[in-house]
Amino acid sequence: MRTRERIDPSQLDLKDNVVQISRVTKVVKGGKNLSFSALVVVGDGHGVVGFGIGKAKEVPSAIKKGIRSGEEEPDPRAAGRQHHPAPHRRQLRRGQRAAQAGA
Repeated sequence: MRTRERIDPSQLDLKDNVVQISRVTKVVKGGKNLSFSALVVVGDGHGVVGFGIGKAKEVPSAIKKGIRSGEEEPDPRAAGRQHHPAPHRRQLRRGQRAAQAGA
């Protein structure tokens, strides 16, 4: 098994970008608990990228937690994946067919 090279995030000039903020509601016996979830991408603009998810009762706290989580383990290889996306399942609506190879 290969080990990734460790990067010290304190030596990089990292910029953060909030991708998505979701409002999450949990129904409990006494009513509803409201919280927020934030997806944040952190990178230096030169190939080092990390992402983090933060959850909190308030939006600014969720963003801060997401930034902290994204800075923990930045990946130097992540930015090069733009031409080779991660595999995913194809979602088709009823009656549609997947594209044929060479079509």
